[in-house]
This record gives sequence, C-alpha cells and structure tokens, in this order.
Amino acid sequence: MQLKVTGRDFPLTRSLKDYVERRLERVERHVPRIIRVDAILRMERNDHIADIRLSAAKFKLAVSGRSTESMYASIDDAIGKLERVSMRQKERKIQTPRQRAIRDHRARAARQDREAGADDGDVVKVTKLWVKPMSVDEAMLQLKTLDYSFFVFQDAEDSHVKVIYRRNDLTMGLIEPDVA
Repeated sequence: MQLKVTGRDFPLTRSLKDYVERRLERVERHVPRIIRVDAILRMERNDHIADIRLSAAKFKLAVSGRSTESMYASIDDAIGKLERVSMRQKERKIQTPRQRAIRDHRARAARQDREAGADDGDVVKVTKLWVKPMSVDEAMLQLKTLDYSFFVFQDAEDSHVKVIYRRNDLTMGLIEPDVA
C-alpha cells in the first residue's frame, strides 16, 4: 500500500503521519489489495479537516471527516467513515446478482403486503406441518424444549390431532377435537 499524507495550511508532524498509518491498518482488514491512499489534512479557520481517498484493486473511495477542533478527531472520523463505506462495498461485492434479486423480491412483496394491509378475515400465512404420533407427556416435553407457545401433535392413543399450548399463567393447556 502506497500512503501519501499531505498537510495544507497546517504543520504536518511525524506523529500525525504515524497515526494515520496506524488507523489505516484497520481498513486493510476490510479492503483487500489497497493500491494507494491519499490523506489530505487541512485547516480552515480553526477547524481541522481530514480528507482521505483510497484506491483499491476493484473500487475507489473518497471520504471527508467532519471539521473538529482536533486533527486526531477528524482523522478518526474520516477513517471511521472509510471503514463503514468499505464494509458496505464489500458486502455488495460478496452478494451474487441472484441473492440481490431474491432480497429485492422479498422486500417488494413485504412492501406490497404492508400497503394492501390484512383484513380481519384474511389468511396471511399458511404453514404445513408434519404431525408426529406421540403421547401428551412427550408433547409437553417438546413444548418446553422448543420454546414455542404451542405444539401440534397426533395422539398415539386415539390418533386425533391435538394442540398443547402454554397459558399466560405458565401452565399447559390441551385442545382436543370433539369427535361425535
């Protein structure tokens, strides 16, 4: 990595150069193959501003730190922004076009559902489940271990589908069909 630190209207010290270099080591973890970094440290009136431009193998980034009374704080702010932007860029590169399309489709469908709104009588989601034959005691144990509010099972004794649920007073309730 080629690093160039420049001071404009500002006395550039060795400690500032070293500080910029140390802080950029964190960015190197997120951005592979950094080619060049230009850090321009400048002073306008009494405000210190740090501008950083980064050229990597596949993209370029440019950020500016907010103006503060300390040059070290401005450097920290600019490098923090650089880290956030580089992380976003890396996540964008990692996702395949198919993953992006799926994510966009799901977001669009969720937005349409919110806009349409669900009436009181509409079925919002249908879930199919495979009911396992077991005793009521086994179903209670499953409900305790799974941390759900209810559990659907097939009673091994009479082969009816039953629902065991956790009540508000932390006891268990059982719903069984009335077969005539």
